Amino acid sequence: SGSSVPISNQSTVLYAGSTQFRSGLDLANLLCGVDRFAGHMPGGVRVRLMGLFSAQEIPPLQQAKLELTGWRTRAEVAQSMRQADVLVVLTGNHPSVATTKLFEYIGAARPILVVGRQSAAARIVLEHQLGLVTDDDPASIARTLGALHAERETWQARLMSEAAQRARRTFSRQEQAAVLALRIRQLLDTHQPE
Repeated sequence: SGSSVPISNQSTVLYAGSTQFRSGLDLANLLCGVDRFAGHMPGGVRVRLMGLFSAQEIPPLQQAKLELTGWRTRAEVAQSMRQADVLVVLTGNHPSVATTKLFEYIGAARPILVVGRQSAAARIVLEHQLGLVTDDDPASIARTLGALHAERETWQARLMSEAAQRARRTFSRQEQAAVLALRIRQLLDTHQPE
C-alpha cells in the first residue's frame, strides 16, 4: 500500500532505469517535453534520472532542473518513487513492452506516464487507471504532464482507491511470481511422458 504525498506547486518527474541497454528509447524527447512543461510551472519542475545514461542523450534544459543520481540501492529508488509526482515509463512503442520497472511503479502508488501508446505498459496503465499515456514527442509529453499536474488531487485519491490497491496486489512481485510458478507447473504437467 502507498502513502499519500503532500500536494505542492513544484513537480518531480522520475525516470528510473537505463536507456543504455535498450534501443528505441528516446530520452531526449522526454526531457524536452518535461522542459516545456516546466515553462508553465511557477513552482518549478525537477526531473530525476536514476540509472545509467550517456551525456549524448541529455539535451540542455532551459526550465526544468535535472538531477542525475546514477545507480542507487533498491530502497533508495523505491523511496524516490514514492516521493515523485509522476513516474515515467519509456516503451518506444513496442507492443510487448511492460518493463519490470512498471510493476515497481505500480507499487509506489504514484501517477504513471507511459511514453508510447502501443505498448503493453500503456494498456496496463490505462486499463487499471494508474496514469496516462502519451505519444513520444515533446509537445504531447508536456501536455500530458500538464494534465496529470492539473488533476493531481484526483490522481492522489484514485491511486488510494480499492481498485488501485487491487491492481497493486495483482502486479506485486509475489503475485506475479505465483502466476509464473503456476504456468510453469501447468506446462510441466502437460508435457510429462506417459
